[in-house]
Amino acid sequence: MIAQTDWLDRLGLKPPKTVDDLEAIAKAFVENDPDGNSKRDTIGLASSTGLYNDFNNSAFSFDLTPIFAAYGSFPGYWLSKDGKPVYGSVLPETKDALVKLREMYAKGLLDPELGIRKEAEETVINGQAGMFFQGFYAGYWPLPSAWQNEPEANWQAYALPLDANGAYHVKVDNPSSSFLVVRKGYAHPEAIILKLTICTFVMSSSTVRVLCWAAISLLRQMKHDMNRRPRRIF
Repeated sequence: MIAQTDWLDRLGLKPPKTVDDLEAIAKAFVENDPDGNSKRDTIGLASSTGLYNDFNNSAFSFDLTPIFAAYGSFPGYWLSKDGKPVYGSVLPETKDALVKLREMYAKGLLDPELGIRKEAEETVINGQAGMFFQGFYAGYWPLPSAWQNEPEANWQAYALPLDANGAYHVKVDNPSSSFLVVRKGYAHPEAIILKLTICTFVMSSSTVRVLCWAAISLLRQMKHDMNRRPRRIF
């Protein structure tokens, strides 16, 4: 969970630990003018178009997966329970999580445009939301854009919320969504690894992206089976 600790400090609050704590802080963020503009225009917890990420998605981003996890719920996953496979979406724990989320939404603590907002990150970038769920990559996106609008905003990350026993639960994501393959007997299988290595290393800079594509062009000139070079399989 990523939270604006300057909002917490302004309201005399400590970071939440449980779902109930998170709900109380979201309520304070909505009702107590944490940004000091004398308007009731803040959102407790930013939300995306989906409630959770299942196994076919990458890591959670702006959805409410950690709240489900705090209830021991993993919708969209097949789990082992009492030695039998069970589907996480239909377990009692998932119902409990949905009941809590329904209560929070009815109280106006989640993004009122949950499910229809096209760009979930906009509420963070424009300084409207006080909390959101995302992994370590929040430091790459969207926080740099948020700091451009509010340089003094103090966003901090927490492994929250915890379950009733004080444990933080995580799920395993699908390790990959696409693959690159080469046919058996291909003359230069290392070419595709070289291409991936170069691009992965340099994609963070526009200048080196140009160099990346230049290197790819050189690879394409290699004297091997150009008509049957590796293709990307989705």
